[in-house]
Amino acid sequence: MNTVTRTVNWRAIGFFVLISFGLAYALDAVLLSTLGLAHPLAIVPISLRMFTPLIATVIVCRFITFEKWTGAVGLGRESFANGQWKKIVSSVLIGFVLVVSVIAASIALATAAGWLNPDWEMTQTRAPLIEAGADISPTVLIVMTVIQAFIAGITINAVMAFGEEAGWRGWLQNALEPLGRLSQVLLIGVIWGLWHAPLIAAGYNFSDQIPGAVAVLLFTAFCIAFGAVLSWLSLRSKSVLPAAIGHAFFNALAGFPAMLVATGDTWDRVLAAPMGVPGIAIFAVVAVVLFLSTHGMKSKV
Repeated sequence: MNTVTRTVNWRAIGFFVLISFGLAYALDAVLLSTLGLAHPLAIVPISLRMFTPLIATVIVCRFITFEKWTGAVGLGRESFANGQWKKIVSSVLIGFVLVVSVIAASIALATAAGWLNPDWEMTQTRAPLIEAGADISPTVLIVMTVIQAFIAGITINAVMAFGEEAGWRGWLQNALEPLGRLSQVLLIGVIWGLWHAPLIAAGYNFSDQIPGAVAVLLFTAFCIAFGAVLSWLSLRSKSVLPAAIGHAFFNALAGFPAMLVATGDTWDRVLAAPMGVPGIAIFAVVAVVLFLSTHGMKSKV
């Protein structure tokens, strides 16, 4: 039986990185030199930059690799054939459970380590609700937050996250398949982290709690750990959709620990946030367990 040995198309990858980074960094330059991260309208260019990896895949597929875009990004017919849609749905649900569990575990770890002193009554968070005459118990508020995150994760947040994931866990993951699973996951994580670099260095996610260069390194570590979990979801389902929705779930819930910060306290985004030290450690452990339990997972193509 003849087999075809694939090689990495570094030329195509180079163009993909150049386009996705170039467009994103251009938007960052405009934002940081005009509005700034604190401006209410900053969300517009930040949201637009999420689609730059998607744009890069379209250009590379059309002019460099001449491959069919849907298949290249993990939306090919094989992703939905023979009842594969069931794997997609179950992977989405697994992704939601994993994200919720890791965020809960990161809060528990930060609390146990003394990095977070949670106000379980959510006094600061509930104050505006009480003033408006809509006092909601902490338990109900938590449940509502999780439900809202699920709805956002399968709708508007999913659209935004797909702009990124079509590139990362879609085209790039497929393009790096010949490297082997570990190198593939590590390299995608590093590229994903550095793609965020200008905003992270300017204070996005970690505010000004650590130097910009350290923030970039820390967030890149997060991208490797969380990205590995998203890669597993994509490989399990043979589709990019669970990765995009899992990414969307995280975006919807990442700020949840801030709801537990007591009046007068400051949220330590390095030691008490899901994208900080606790989240990185727990996502890394989860990723190792997932891949070892499935013997590395075969490629989706």
